[in-house]
Amino acid sequence: NSPDSTDTPTEKTNSAPSENAQHNANTWEQAKAKFEAILSNEDGFLNRDQAEGMTIAQFCDGFSAVAEVDFRITQFALSDLDHDGTPELILWENINGVDDCGFLVIRYDGNGGAIGYEFSYRQLIDLKYDGTFGYSGGVASSGFATLVFNDKGWEYVIFGCVEENDSGVLFKWGDSPLSEEEYWNYAEMQSAKEAVPWMPYPAVSYDLSYG
Repeated sequence: NSPDSTDTPTEKTNSAPSENAQHNANTWEQAKAKFEAILSNEDGFLNRDQAEGMTIAQFCDGFSAVAEVDFRITQFALSDLDHDGTPELILWENINGVDDCGFLVIRYDGNGGAIGYEFSYRQLIDLKYDGTFGYSGGVASSGFATLVFNDKGWEYVIFGCVEENDSGVLFKWGDSPLSEEEYWNYAEMQSAKEAVPWMPYPAVSYDLSYG
């Protein structure tokens, strides 16, 4: 959802790319410092699902105590899931040694804070370097998407999907309906994209780089 703009095409148009690049660079430096402090458990984030501020250690300890399991974060990555120019910090969850459990996505809010969103494993499958990923709600409800963060929390921005309705199974890529074969050809191209690099957690220190 882009804000309304009343700007008219002027000489400012030519400077916009460099201004945007500088803004993104500044925001990344702020996000970088915040994420490094969060990874080190020197700072925390607002867990939107629990409406409570916490550190990663507190998040893990709380889950372990309530569910009576060994819950921990084993890997982390950076990826711009909403394509706003600043990456999100993605934490890979592990329960009793099992990896396909879920993720905690932490977004820098632009004002010095950070917000965490909990995802199941099937909501964020095969994350790519460009911030795209797969999702699966069942055999006839799956696809590929990015994210948008809003007052509701988050929503998918779907660019390819398989959906079932009263007429049968529908295959789409973008706004165009496709044959099943055409859809899976596109899906193979998505699968072949560069995967996001995952780094082990915890680490002795953190010096994040992105881009």
